[in-house]
Amino acid sequence: MLKLYHAPRSRSARVLWLLEEMGLAYELEIIPFRDLLAGKHRTPEYLALHPLGLVPLLEAEDGLRLFESGAICAWLTDRHPERGLAPLPAEAARAHWQQWMYFSVATLEPPAWTIIRHTRMLPENKRNAPALASATRRYRDTLEVLEKALADEREWLLGETFTSADIMLVLTLQWSPGFLSDFPKVKAWCARAMARPAYRRAKHAK
Repeated sequence: MLKLYHAPRSRSARVLWLLEEMGLAYELEIIPFRDLLAGKHRTPEYLALHPLGLVPLLEAEDGLRLFESGAICAWLTDRHPERGLAPLPAEAARAHWQQWMYFSVATLEPPAWTIIRHTRMLPENKRNAPALASATRRYRDTLEVLEKALADEREWLLGETFTSADIMLVLTLQWSPGFLSDFPKVKAWCARAMARPAYRRAKHAK
């Protein structure tokens, strides 16, 4: 059975949601979010599994261990193509699926994380107003890209089919949901995704 090391409200939520969408059996090892931030779980035993002591970490039945949420999601969808959560390698939509998977971690996530750090996580005397302003501009630019991608009233990023790329992006957008009011198509897309039963199961997983 697969085993996922997970902290609520962290990047591991992407993997948990995908596991629920795929209907795969898994064991869940929950690390409280406060413990994750404080590094309380960074024991020698856990560092032997994940060299950075972070989440997610996925262990497969054959002993394979993977970290990085995007890599885990891509591996799961390729391992179980029958579940339909990613286009097959020979399909034309595969290139756009890869584009949005990388867009999530390389383009959307960096400014989103900077905004969180300089509005919520850092003490006020450590917050940097110019860095926050720059990140906000970049974040809004990425939201505009998504708004245009959804302009043809498509249900999901790749059209009629929900994929792991939707999961990767929608969960990142929940880090700072207040921005979505200016991007109605993105906001509606997020609402559709979070209305899915698998999302609700993942959110309340114990």
